[in-house]
Amino acid sequence: MVRWGKRRRSAGKETAATTDATTSVSDTGDATAGPGATSVTGYLGGRQGDASGSVHVSGTGNAQAGPGGFASTGPIIGSRITIGPGRPYRLERFSFAPTVDDQALPRVFADQPSRLLDARSQIVPFSGRQEELTRLAEWRDAGTASLSALLLHGPGGEGKTRLSARFAALSAEAGWQVVEACHRDSPRPRQEEPVPADGRGLLVIVDYADRWAHPELVELLRDPLLAGPAVRVLLIGRTVQWWAAVRGELRSVGAAVTDLPLREFAADVTDRERAFVAARDRFGAVLGVSEPITEVVRGLDTPPYAQVLTLHMAALVTALAAGRPGSPVPESVEEIAAYLLDRERMGWRRLYGSRLAGEEFDTPPTVMARAVFTAVLAGPASYAEGVGRLDGLGLRAADRVVTDHRFCYPPLDRAQVLEPLRPDRLAEDLVALLIPGHDVSGYDPDPWTASVPRTLLAADRPDLPVPAFANRAVTVLASAADRWPHVGAELGSLIRQRPEIAVGAGSAALVALSHARYVDTDVLLEVEMRLPQQRQADLDVGAAAVTERLVRERVDDTTRLQDAASWYARLGVRLAHAGRKNEAVRANHQALAALHRLDELVPQTYGTHVALCLMDIGGYQSDLGRHKEAVGFTRRAIDLLREQVREGHREARPQLALALANYGNQLQNTGQRGDAVEAAGESVARYRELAGSDLADPPRLAFALCGLGTRLLAVGRNEDAAEALVESVAGYRELVAAAPQTHLPGLARALTNLGTARQRLGQRGEAVRAAEESVRIRRDLVELNGQAHTADLAPPC
Repeated sequence: MVRWGKRRRSAGKETAATTDATTSVSDTGDATAGPGATSVTGYLGGRQGDASGSVHVSGTGNAQAGPGGFASTGPIIGSRITIGPGRPYRLERFSFAPTVDDQALPRVFADQPSRLLDARSQIVPFSGRQEELTRLAEWRDAGTASLSALLLHGPGGEGKTRLSARFAALSAEAGWQVVEACHRDSPRPRQEEPVPADGRGLLVIVDYADRWAHPELVELLRDPLLAGPAVRVLLIGRTVQWWAAVRGELRSVGAAVTDLPLREFAADVTDRERAFVAARDRFGAVLGVSEPITEVVRGLDTPPYAQVLTLHMAALVTALAAGRPGSPVPESVEEIAAYLLDRERMGWRRLYGSRLAGEEFDTPPTVMARAVFTAVLAGPASYAEGVGRLDGLGLRAADRVVTDHRFCYPPLDRAQVLEPLRPDRLAEDLVALLIPGHDVSGYDPDPWTASVPRTLLAADRPDLPVPAFANRAVTVLASAADRWPHVGAELGSLIRQRPEIAVGAGSAALVALSHARYVDTDVLLEVEMRLPQQRQADLDVGAAAVTERLVRERVDDTTRLQDAASWYARLGVRLAHAGRKNEAVRANHQALAALHRLDELVPQTYGTHVALCLMDIGGYQSDLGRHKEAVGFTRRAIDLLREQVREGHREARPQLALALANYGNQLQNTGQRGDAVEAAGESVARYRELAGSDLADPPRLAFALCGLGTRLLAVGRNEDAAEALVESVAGYRELVAAAPQTHLPGLARALTNLGTARQRLGQRGEAVRAAEESVRIRRDLVELNGQAHTADLAPPC
């Protein structure tokens, strides 16, 4: 009999609450259940909630449910299994149709310029980008691999979405089936259509890929639909730091990978003017401007006008001004954004005035601006959640405001409200212009907005979890802070108040923060100090990006050598965790240079630090397949550590044991198997000497035992290997119960090697069980960080 506990939501994830009785669980994997509390991942019965049958649970692998049931999986966290939220995306037929009716444009959208600029509206005909389209077609048609992925990246406003839509249309004309991968947090379409299986191949478009969590992208790439003979995945994003991990995941399964940076839309002033005039005339036509428009915006030779969105914004302003003789055209990019948002507000005012004629619209423009501001930061929501969100911010008649906002900005998902303003650049500018502190004299900020980000993100309530939409809110604010200094100051103040918000927002938000020009490094330092002490795989990319900027801007020739060495070593570790091993080697060489200088200045003080840095370089070189170089660096580390131990430096004893374990692995990789066994055996012996003391290190002992077992397998000593590996697995199981994300990789490696030992000893049943458990663990680890864990799918220790 299975008894179910109630679920509660915490920090955007579902966990299981405790029950008042012990729950029995039928387990298909290795799941743990604490006394009086159980988290299960599925049920098997005739209807939802019927738990009379056996319950299939797996904390690290697939959970199976029969007809009428469902199952989901999640990693073991402490003494319970987290309940997964289901598939994080959906695949749907790519929509080639514009989202607006051309005939309605002059009548409806003259005072809603955001709808005219939205890339989905396709108002201005696509032009240019022939070089990029050619490269995309060459990538699509290359037959080098059945699965191939390309990252299209560039700053906001460069035209990535329009380019990808044009490429999708050309691909469809060429016989390719085109689908879009939509994140579960994005609005659902009005009608989902099945994906056909015919055609030359399958093209999958993934917009905003840099805002997906790494495990979500990995799950998409593993979708059975992507197992066809010709599959192309086009990922689109502003940033690239996250790409290294995904690239590693793809290469591990034989996929081809490449990227295409989006260059300036128009580098030459003549090209800019040609693009401006074409957009200006098109906007004039759809707005019903009867007289020819001849005016050209000033400043086309300045950097902002290299971006297509800036050109289109200026063109739209020029067309709008032409319809009202005497209306001056603003010159600066900031003033252009303010002008367009003024027109947006004019539309709200006219709708508000229509109530006098009996129309059902009761929201004043100031209140509508606040609702739009909130929607940009927090994103779409259900009706009840949207009303609660506005009510919590003090907006009266929130139900009426939500309804009127929905009229102005119809959601793609008709079950939702508070659809954000688009395009993103304009939405970010609206946020910046409404927050007090800018110097655009013609646009009055709203003091009400100053406290909204803090309230939404619970900056004043550390007792509350970071909300699920923090990723979006922090990313929007950080993107605005790359152009607007006062937004950087406001975001910095918020993050200083509660740095955990940035960490809780996830890797994509951390990357955006690290890129924001006007977010001070003092703020990033506060964030860096709140990063988890132990590695957390889903934060690897963001943690590396934050640390990288801190080192770039705060470490120079005037930095104290001790601080420089510490920062470079920390950067090396985080780059390695993010899968950027070559850069990790370079960072550690810089740390090593600082340590050598310190060792010269203060002899016999930094020997252990030098040795540890050498050992890290050896480890990264080994991961990169440079085994001879790895042996050389680690041997130097061992020599230094032996000297430190002889001189009575106690802290060097566990480090020597670790270096010997690494050395044994690297010697085996170079074919020196006898020496490898000797090094691994000495490592275990030295860890055993530390047992019971303050220097005891159970995780390293488990690691060393796994390494010894692997070395013994290599020389045919299978029984001795099995003995060491059994002890290693037992040690890792105890460690996993306390810190699963830290120690599951080690348990998986030990199980793999134990399975090999069991098989060689003829113990086939035990060998299969060990191997299956290892594979289940590894698959989940790959979803957390493909670059860091994919290579472990069949490794020795």
